Amino acid sequence: MKRTKNKERTVESYDAREQVNTCYLPILKAKRGELKALTMLKKETKEAICPIIELVDGCKDNVGKYLKETWTFEGADIYIDSYILLNETHDDFAKVEEIFNILWSAGINAIPVIRVDYTDRILNAFKSILTEGEPISLRVTQEFTIPAYFDVAIERVKTFFKITSESINLIIDYSFIDRDTVAPTVDSAITLINHISSEKFLSVTIAAGSFIKDLSSIIPDTVVNLTRWEWNLRAQLQISLENADSIRYSDYATRYPIYEYNAQPYAGSSSIRYTTENGFLILRGQLPSIHPDGMGQYHNKCGLLIRNPNYDGPAFSLPDTSIEDCANRIISSGNPEVWVKISTARHIEKMVHLIV
Repeated sequence: MKRTKNKERTVESYDAREQVNTCYLPILKAKRGELKALTMLKKETKEAICPIIELVDGCKDNVGKYLKETWTFEGADIYIDSYILLNETHDDFAKVEEIFNILWSAGINAIPVIRVDYTDRILNAFKSILTEGEPISLRVTQEFTIPAYFDVAIERVKTFFKITSESINLIIDYSFIDRDTVAPTVDSAITLINHISSEKFLSVTIAAGSFIKDLSSIIPDTVVNLTRWEWNLRAQLQISLENADSIRYSDYATRYPIYEYNAQPYAGSSSIRYTTENGFLILRGQLPSIHPDGMGQYHNKCGLLIRNPNYDGPAFSLPDTSIEDCANRIISSGNPEVWVKISTARHIEKMVHLIV
C-alpha cells in the first residue's frame, strides 16, 4: 500500500513546501506515556509541532490508538522513524509497513524518516511504500556530520530515490550532548550548516538532547536544576548563523537520547521532571517500595513544585493543571507512566511557548 497524501492528495497536486510550517520537532519513543502526552496538548501547540515518533518493538497497537486520537487534524504531519524497531526485529520491514498502513488508512500523514546509514535493502523497502517523487525526511546522525562524509551519504540517498535536495527534510541529530560536548557540537553544526548553505533543502532541523541516563546520581528527596544543553546549542546557533531562524529545533524532551536495546525495566522513583526556561527541574523521590507514602510521594513533590518560582501556574497548560490538582489531592498521585505523560506534555508546551 503506497501513501496517498491526506486521502485524496497526490504527488502531482502536492506542494512540498506546504508541510514546513512547524517550529519544533520533539523526538518521542512510541511508548504509552509519551504517546499519551500528545493527548494533553493545546490545539495551537499541536499545530506548531511535528513529532518524530521512534517506533519500538510491540508498539503497533499503541501507535495506532493514540495517533488516531490526536493526530488527524487538518494540516497535521508526523514523522515516523523505524530505526529502533528495525534493529530490534532484525530488519523485519513487514512490521514497519504494517504500522504505516494502519496510520495511512486512518488518514494520518505519517511521513517515513530515512536514515543515511540504512542498507540498500532497507532503502528499497522504503522506496516500495513511497510514492515516486514525493519529499522524504532524512536523518543524519553525528558520525555523518563531517562535511566530506555528509556529502557522500546525502548523494547516495538522492541517487537512490532520484530526488534533489529540494525534496529532503534534513534532520541533523547530535543525540546526547553535555557540558563537555556542547561547544564542539556548536562548532560542528556551524561548519555543516555553512557547508550546505548553497543547497536548497526543503527544511533543516538540528536535534540534540541532554537529559541524563537516569536519576541515580541525584540524592533522594532533593530538588535540583539540570542545564538543558540542547537549548544552549540553539542559542549559540542563533548568535552565529545568519539563517538561524530558518533552522527548526528538535530535542528528546525529558528522556535520555540514547536508546538501550537490552535495558532492564526500571522501577520509577516517584520523581518529577519539570522543564523550565533553561533547564530541567528534578524533584527526586524514592522507590515506592521503600517509602512509607509509596506513590503518594507525587502529592508531596507537586506541593513543592507549585511553590517553586519556576512553576508557571495551573493556567499555563493542562500538565500544569494536573500538577496543581495533584498537589491539592484533587486527583490521584498517578504512577510513573502518568508522570512520563505529564512531564513530556509539559516539556512540549514550554518549548513551543519559548520558540514561537
